[in-house]
Amino acid sequence: MTPELNWNEHIKYIEHKCKKRLNLMRAVAGISWGASKKALLTIYRSLNFNTFYNRLCCNSIYSASESIKHRLDVIQHEALRIACGSFCSTAAAALQVAIGEMPLALRRSQLEIKYAVKVKATEKPSN
Repeated sequence: MTPELNWNEHIKYIEHKCKKRLNLMRAVAGISWGASKKALLTIYRSLNFNTFYNRLCCNSIYSASESIKHRLDVIQHEALRIACGSFCSTAAAALQVAIGEMPLALRRSQLEIKYAVKVKATEKPSN
Protein backbone atom coordinates (compact mmCIF):
# COMPACT_ATOMS: atom_id res chain seq x y z
CA MET A 1 0.00 0.00 0.00
CA THR A 2 1.43 3.34 -0.96
CA PRO A 3 1.38 6.24 1.52
CA GLU A 4 -0.88 8.25 -0.79
CA LEU A 5 -3.65 5.66 -0.66
CA ASN A 6 -4.94 5.87 2.88
CA TRP A 7 -7.91 7.38 4.64
CA ASN A 8 -6.00 9.89 6.75
CA GLU A 9 -6.70 13.06 4.74
CA HIS A 10 -10.35 12.17 4.22
CA ILE A 11 -10.84 11.50 7.93
CA LYS A 12 -9.13 14.78 8.84
CA TYR A 13 -11.60 16.57 6.58
CA ILE A 14 -14.55 14.76 8.17
CA GLU A 15 -13.25 15.53 11.68
CA HIS A 16 -12.91 19.20 10.79
CA LYS A 17 -16.48 19.36 9.48
CA CYS A 18 -17.87 17.48 12.48
CA LYS A 19 -16.01 19.64 15.00
CA LYS A 20 -17.79 22.70 13.63
CA ARG A 21 -21.10 20.93 14.18
CA LEU A 22 -20.07 19.81 17.66
CA ASN A 23 -19.17 23.39 18.58
CA LEU A 24 -22.61 24.49 17.46
CA MET A 25 -24.16 21.88 19.74
CA ARG A 26 -21.94 23.00 22.62
CA ALA A 27 -23.06 26.60 22.11
CA VAL A 28 -26.68 25.74 22.87
CA ALA A 29 -25.97 23.11 25.53
CA GLY A 30 -25.56 24.17 29.11
CA ILE A 31 -26.27 22.60 32.49
CA SER A 32 -28.41 25.35 33.99
CA TRP A 33 -29.42 27.41 30.96
CA GLY A 34 -29.03 25.24 27.87
CA ALA A 35 -31.42 23.46 25.60
CA SER A 36 -33.25 20.35 26.77
CA LYS A 37 -32.13 16.83 25.90
CA LYS A 38 -34.96 16.56 23.38
CA ALA A 39 -33.94 19.81 21.69
CA LEU A 40 -30.27 18.74 21.59
CA LEU A 41 -31.22 15.40 20.04
CA THR A 42 -33.24 17.26 17.44
CA ILE A 43 -30.23 19.44 16.72
CA TYR A 44 -28.02 16.34 16.51
CA ARG A 45 -30.32 14.78 13.96
CA SER A 46 -30.91 18.02 12.04
CA LEU A 47 -27.19 18.64 11.66
CA ASN A 48 -27.20 15.55 9.46
CA PHE A 49 -24.67 13.62 11.51
CA ASN A 50 -26.36 10.42 10.38
CA THR A 51 -26.23 11.43 6.72
CA PHE A 52 -22.62 12.41 7.20
CA TYR A 53 -21.80 9.03 8.73
CA ASN A 54 -23.70 7.16 6.04
CA ARG A 55 -21.80 8.99 3.33
CA LEU A 56 -18.56 8.25 5.09
CA CYS A 57 -19.37 4.64 5.87
CA CYS A 58 -19.32 3.87 2.19
CA ASN A 59 -18.51 0.45 0.88
CA SER A 60 -14.81 1.11 0.50
CA ILE A 61 -14.07 2.24 4.06
CA TYR A 62 -13.75 -1.38 5.18
CA SER A 63 -10.18 -1.11 3.88
CA ALA A 64 -9.37 1.59 6.42
CA SER A 65 -7.42 0.67 9.54
CA GLU A 66 -9.17 0.16 12.86
CA SER A 67 -7.54 3.31 14.25
CA ILE A 68 -9.10 5.36 11.44
CA LYS A 69 -12.51 3.82 12.09
CA HIS A 70 -12.06 4.49 15.81
CA ARG A 71 -11.60 8.20 15.11
CA LEU A 72 -15.09 8.24 13.62
CA ASP A 73 -16.48 6.41 16.63
CA VAL A 74 -14.97 9.08 18.90
CA ILE A 75 -16.75 11.82 16.96
CA GLN A 76 -20.07 10.03 17.27
CA HIS A 77 -19.51 9.46 21.00
CA GLU A 78 -18.75 13.13 21.56
CA ALA A 79 -21.88 14.24 19.68
CA LEU A 80 -24.08 11.83 21.64
CA ARG A 81 -22.46 12.90 24.91
CA ILE A 82 -23.21 16.56 24.19
CA ALA A 83 -26.78 15.73 23.17
CA CYS A 84 -27.40 13.78 26.38
CA GLY A 85 -25.50 16.14 28.64
CA SER A 86 -23.61 13.21 30.10
CA PHE A 87 -20.15 12.98 31.61
CA CYS A 88 -17.03 12.27 29.58
CA SER A 89 -16.70 8.88 31.25
CA THR A 90 -20.11 7.66 30.05
CA ALA A 91 -19.70 4.61 27.83
CA ALA A 92 -20.48 5.07 24.16
CA ALA A 93 -22.63 1.93 24.15
CA ALA A 94 -24.78 3.32 26.97
CA LEU A 95 -25.33 6.57 25.07
CA GLN A 96 -26.19 4.72 21.88
CA VAL A 97 -28.79 2.66 23.71
CA ALA A 98 -30.24 5.70 25.50
CA ILE A 99 -30.63 7.65 22.26
CA GLY A 100 -31.34 4.75 19.94
CA GLU A 101 -28.37 5.32 17.65
CA MET A 102 -26.73 2.44 15.86
CA PRO A 103 -22.97 2.03 16.43
CA LEU A 104 -20.94 2.98 13.39
CA ALA A 105 -19.45 -0.51 13.09
CA LEU A 106 -22.95 -1.97 12.75
CA ARG A 107 -23.95 0.80 10.35
CA ARG A 108 -20.93 -0.01 8.18
CA SER A 109 -21.87 -3.70 8.19
CA GLN A 110 -25.46 -2.86 7.32
CA LEU A 111 -24.39 -0.70 4.38
CA GLU A 112 -22.02 -3.40 3.13
CA ILE A 113 -24.81 -5.99 3.23
CA LYS A 114 -27.23 -3.65 1.43
CA TYR A 115 -24.62 -3.03 -1.24
CA ALA A 116 -23.91 -6.75 -1.67
CA VAL A 117 -27.62 -7.50 -2.04
CA LYS A 118 -27.99 -4.69 -4.58
CA VAL A 119 -25.04 -6.00 -6.62
CA LYS A 120 -26.37 -9.53 -6.46
CA ALA A 121 -29.84 -8.38 -7.54
CA THR A 122 -28.51 -6.47 -10.54
CA GLU A 123 -26.20 -9.22 -11.82
CA LYS A 124 -27.24 -10.66 -15.14
CA PRO A 125 -27.74 -14.40 -15.07
CA SER A 126 -25.07 -16.21 -17.03
CA ASN A 127 -26.64 -18.42 -19.69
